[in-house]
Amino acid sequence: MGPLGENIVVYGLDNDDWSEVDLTWNNQPAGASTLLDTVSVAENYAWHSWDVKSFVENEFAGDKKASFLVRAETEDASSPDNFSYGFDTEEYIVDNTKIPYIVFTVRPVASYFTESWGYPGENVTVDAVINNRGAVVDNYDVTIENTTDNWVVSPSATVLNNVSPGENRVVQVTVTIPHDATIGAWEALTLTVTSQEDNEYSSSITDNGVWVGFSVEVVAGWNMIGFVQEGGSYTPADIFPGLNYYTDYYLFWYLAPGGPYQLQGPTQVLKDNFGYWLWINQSWTVWSSGTPPGSRNVYLENGWNLVSFPVVNGSTTPNNVFTGLNYYTDYYLFWYLAPGGPYQLQGPTQVLRDDRAYWVWINRDNMVTVP
Repeated sequence: MGPLGENIVVYGLDNDDWSEVDLTWNNQPAGASTLLDTVSVAENYAWHSWDVKSFVENEFAGDKKASFLVRAETEDASSPDNFSYGFDTEEYIVDNTKIPYIVFTVRPVASYFTESWGYPGENVTVDAVINNRGAVVDNYDVTIENTTDNWVVSPSATVLNNVSPGENRVVQVTVTIPHDATIGAWEALTLTVTSQEDNEYSSSITDNGVWVGFSVEVVAGWNMIGFVQEGGSYTPADIFPGLNYYTDYYLFWYLAPGGPYQLQGPTQVLKDNFGYWLWINQSWTVWSSGTPPGSRNVYLENGWNLVSFPVVNGSTTPNNVFTGLNYYTDYYLFWYLAPGGPYQLQGPTQVLRDDRAYWVWINRDNMVTVP
């Protein structure tokens, strides 16, 4: 057994014509070989490893077989310069936790952005999801950058520490939409992830990040929603492209207290102060270039009304819209949580949302103006 501190070398063999059960010292495969790595043996009874990534990639592009030769660096030297080290094989039965193995790792992949939306001049939140698809705990340098001038991403760089194999980790950034951003267009973002364990590996994607305009997400089943239409006349066919009306989806609106419901035509323009029941057979995200109007009148009749409020400002609450009326006694509002319910009672100081429809009960005819 050789002294500590000597080197072990590993070669990649071009000759794969050998069999484990027939292999001996005398018939070991001949032919060209490539030096892959050199490691010094610093202690006995320890794990030693070699990086064979590039060789395996080349072999995978060829015959998809990879053979290795591990030997002492001075094996061919004369005594006393030659030496040997012993390694356990897969047949080692004393302690089968020490048998050799190959670790296959795939470094992180930037999975996706969570698409966000907003209007010019607003700040919106975007999540980037990074997945560790490797076999070891890793640390990553992450950068998220805008692709158009005047857009601002903050923070643009961060570090993820101790990400376990298979773990998804979220990086959240604030994106400032410039005032001159084009309504009805995507701003793509670039996400770059670099492994600190293997700084030669860097993964980068550029994908949709922020939609400038209006968006609403629906799920399979019944949804009670509203649409923002300022700046365009949108029909169901416009905002559900590729889906078949009557079979994939359809919409109803409520005529007046006491009903009846009215079926929305597929080419009939939607109204931003109407609430709609939407049935759809799949999850869907509506992207339109609609922007909130400066103000909108919402007409209410004594009893139940299905309406929406095309607003985005933080002061639009029932108390601020229904001035002079008492919540719970003169009027109140419900919204629909998800297919299957339940209904949720809107709080009098809770901000209204422009992508929701609301059932409004009111004890008089009234018109409210959404400022």
